[in-house]
Amino acid sequence: MAGPLPDDDAGRDEALVMAHHLARRPGDRRRHITAWLELWAPWMPPAEVAALITAVLARPIRWRADTLAQRLNLTDAERRRLRITTIGASDKTKAQRLAERKERKRAADRLRRQRNRQARGARPRPDYEATSLTRIKPWERLGMSRAGWYRHRKLAA
Repeated sequence: MAGPLPDDDAGRDEALVMAHHLARRPGDRRRHITAWLELWAPWMPPAEVAALITAVLARPIRWRADTLAQRLNLTDAERRRLRITTIGASDKTKAQRLAERKERKRAADRLRRQRNRQARGARPRPDYEATSLTRIKPWERLGMSRAGWYRHRKLAA
């Protein structure tokens, strides 16, 4: 965020959400909330600050990830851009986010396994098939059957 909260209903709502979050932290909760409001909502009158803090400390709310996302209207794109992992998304369900995370993990695992195979000397399948005996068919040049060519090769070894 670049600067203080706006002096409107949205700014007050965001200040309320943050006050509830700070009220659940250990230590001098009243001082933490007051300091945060002085920094991010300097336009809020002292009487309103005191009333907000009293109400919040009387019954602090523990926000669930998806409830908080709906309240803040946090989209999945914003979550990814800001690397937020503790708040849900307003445009995707928890199940959708979990499925996407599993798919990203599978893709990363596939890439890691492919790199490991290449590091051990494995060739990509198209390269291998291009030079495979099945593709070259040396038995046809010798005028013999495939099975006969393999038998002859085995005896020669």
